[in-house]
Amino acid sequence: MMFHEDHAAQVFYQPGTADYLVITFSELMMQADGRRFWGGEPLQRLGVPALGFVAKRKRWFSDEFMRRSLEASLPKLEGHGHRITYGFSMGAYGAIRHAARLGARTAIACSPQWTIDPAQLVGQHQPFAEHFREDKHKGMELNSFPADGRLYLFHDPHDRHDAWHAARIREHIAQTVLIGMPFVGHGSVRPFSSTPLVAALIEAARSHDDELVRRVARHARRANPSRPFLLASHLRTGQFDRGAALLRRAPSKGAAHTQALVWLQYAQQAQAKGRAIEACEMAERAILLAQGQGRVSAMAAEIRSVLQGM
Repeated sequence: MMFHEDHAAQVFYQPGTADYLVITFSELMMQADGRRFWGGEPLQRLGVPALGFVAKRKRWFSDEFMRRSLEASLPKLEGHGHRITYGFSMGAYGAIRHAARLGARTAIACSPQWTIDPAQLVGQHQPFAEHFREDKHKGMELNSFPADGRLYLFHDPHDRHDAWHAARIREHIAQTVLIGMPFVGHGSVRPFSSTPLVAALIEAARSHDDELVRRVARHARRANPSRPFLLASHLRTGQFDRGAALLRRAPSKGAAHTQALVWLQYAQQAQAKGRAIEACEMAERAILLAQGQGRVSAMAAEIRSVLQGM
């Protein structure tokens, strides 16, 4: 399955029966293990041919860094007239950056960065600027895309960091269609975690039907089991009581880590408001959901210990 490896990346090819090719780029935390690539499993279940780039370093798929990997992949593109690039965060940047080189007219980009160059991010939150290298990333701003193409950019408009990057990309690339994914934070790809939703998303995007893409996105948001917890997280500072009520009646579905994190956030807020009994109760829920493990559980346990000792 892996057909090329160099200092920059591992490159995979996965055959399929569909009449188009999906080209994926890995996200920041994915480890290059020589066995898997981002999006490989659902695309295999769908019978979709796939080409996958997995970065070996946190270099944002910069041009020089990817030169040899891109060259090695070109023969695999033969016979696939319709190509789609797809990625999340760092991978979404790669999906936009290299669409033209790979002959893709469609890109699905979830929470991409316009750049990670601190000089271009003055006054902005810079969570990825530590990975910037002058010799690798100078001039990395996303400014071009195939003229007859469509760039579907998914982001949470309430996430100031991602919204800023989305606006810059739309400003420089006219083919961008912004798709809002409220209350998902940076994880705008997570609502598309099921194979049927991945299939619906790709089918809508490859048809360049903007309204159909928006309908698929709305359905994915509403079907997301973590949505009530993400909404509660958004409400916690300005509408604490409303958010707490939503949190208490939300069904215990979705990622346990997400639930634990939101309960911890509410415990912290309740503690700041001097509502010790509520804070202890919320901290207990966070510890339970985190199964007493990890940073969320430790922080919740500290809140509980402080309040019980008062």
